[in-house]
Order: sequence, then C-alpha cells, then structure tokens
Amino acid sequence: MPPDMANASRRPSCVPLSGLGFGSISGLGLGLLLVCAGTTSAMGCSPDQPPELTKTQAAPAPGAPKRTELKLDHLSERVEDPTFELELNHGGDGYKASELGHFVLTLTPRGEYHVNKEFPMQIGVRGPSELTFPKTELTREDAAEYRDRRARFDVPFTPTAAGEHRVVVDVDFAVCTDETCVPDRRKLALVLAVE
Repeated sequence: MPPDMANASRRPSCVPLSGLGFGSISGLGLGLLLVCAGTTSAMGCSPDQPPELTKTQAAPAPGAPKRTELKLDHLSERVEDPTFELELNHGGDGYKASELGHFVLTLTPRGEYHVNKEFPMQIGVRGPSELTFPKTELTREDAAEYRDRRARFDVPFTPTAAGEHRVVVDVDFAVCTDETCVPDRRKLALVLAVE
C-alpha cells in the first residue's frame, strides 16, 4: 500500500482557496495552486461543503445533546499588547440570581496610541443558558465611556441560577497613532459567580 493510503483516515482539514489574496500568479505558482486545488477536490472538499468526519473526528452519538459552545479554556480576562490593554472585570458587589448585574469591558490604548473613534467597534457577548443578555451585540453607541484614551462598556445581564457561569466576549476594535492604525479582533472570557 502506498504511504499516502496508509494515512487515509487522517485526512487534513480543507482550506478554502478563495479570499487568499492571490494577485498575479506566475506559471509555477499557478501550477502549485492547481495541484493544491486538485488535492482539495480529491479530499471531497468544496467551498459549500465541509470535509467528511474522519475517525479522529467522531460524530456525536444519536440522541446526544448538541454541544453549543466550543471549549475555550485558553481564554483569559485580559489581553495585553504593546499598543493596548483589553480587560474584562466584575461590576458591582457581586451577582444574585434573578437580579440585573453587569460586567465591564475596558479598552485602554498604550503609549502614543488612541481609540480609533472612526472604526466601527463591535462587541459580541455569549454565555450559558443561565445568563440572559438584553443585547448580545454592542456598538460604540452602547459605551459607558468612549474617549481617545479609553473605551468602557458596562455589559448588562441577568443570571437565572446560582453558580459559576462563564461569559465569552468577542471584540473588534482599532487603536491608532497619527501615522498608523491597528485594527484587531480579540476574544476574552470571564467567570461570573452568582449567589
């Protein structure tokens, strides 16, 4: 059996070739692109269809509950970069079931950088079913504070049950100097302890 066939059950993931920003393609580059595209087609991938599950990607058992959240253990409450600090903090004196609470998202530029007020800052919030959010998508208009040196969002939620509940926040933003702008997208998480 050829070596390629020995590992047939360990197929690589499909990567869409569209949107990779190929400008002008030389003859050799075009040949490599066609070989890669042929390999992608041979694996059964298309832009509209994900690859089939392999032995290492087992399908859920029949009747098993759907998993709605990816495992995101690597996320933290704070992201530090030379150009900014992005942080989630608890708001108030604690949380109680059935009472409105909030947590705080703060973007603080560093050095010569400032918050880009022209950039459409967006925040996506998600959590377990024990947390309800009046809004799961926030924009600049929802900010409690939006200045050159700081952007702050007080994100409201109501817990329906006691326990520790993890909220995940996706943030699209940009910080700038007079010469350059740095758009970024980051993901943070915060555990909310509810009594």
